Amino acid sequence: MKIKEGLVVVAVLLFANIKTAYAAQRSGSHCHDATHSSVLITAPLISGSGSEPGSLLQCNIVNVSNDPRDVKISMLLFDGTILASVSPTLEPGHAYSLNYNSSGVEGYCKFGVQGCEEDFRADACVSDVTERCSGTTPAQ
Repeated sequence: MKIKEGLVVVAVLLFANIKTAYAAQRSGSHCHDATHSSVLITAPLISGSGSEPGSLLQCNIVNVSNDPRDVKISMLLFDGTILASVSPTLEPGHAYSLNYNSSGVEGYCKFGVQGCEEDFRADACVSDVTERCSGTTPAQ
């Protein structure tokens, strides 16, 4: 029984050391300062066909950090052609949605963000005229 208890203690100490090392690494990370930038990209989506008029392709992003962050949201066709682009500043907890109203669009979203990737939640969505998502893909 002592060997089993000893292994549990070793495992707990190892986990605590890993967690402490990760926290130290993260606190020293430069990605949380205002000069760091990151890029998040979604997988492509196809908005509704002609039989589904009024469908939207949306690029959605939320700032989950504690600071205001500049973002650049771009909606692109499969060949890289930019359909729409906007560069808002998002306050903590605020979201932005870039919409393109056209059936049959095949595209994806690109998010240029100030800070770390984990400071944001972003996705691409196909929605109907009521703006309810019927298909979504997260940005990575």
